Amino acid sequence: MTGIAGEIIQTLADRKVHVVYIQETQQRGSCCKFFETKGQRYEMFWMGGEERSDGVGIFVAEEWVDSVVIINRQ
Repeated sequence: MTGIAGEIIQTLADRKVHVVYIQETQQRGSCCKFFETKGQRYEMFWMGGEERSDGVGIFVAEEWVDSVVIINRQ
């Protein structure tokens, strides 16, 4: 995987981090997507603005994804 998301999940897998919050994402709207590296999968949930700025995201390790109940940005 390449790009900033690839760098983030590679660092998370190396350091065995299960949940991380990121700011200033460049994603529009709100959605989720799986990313994988070194046999570890993370799902990114994000909420962004219409102009691809000021978004926020949360990377959650696959084993914790079922524990996510709701993500609400106010």
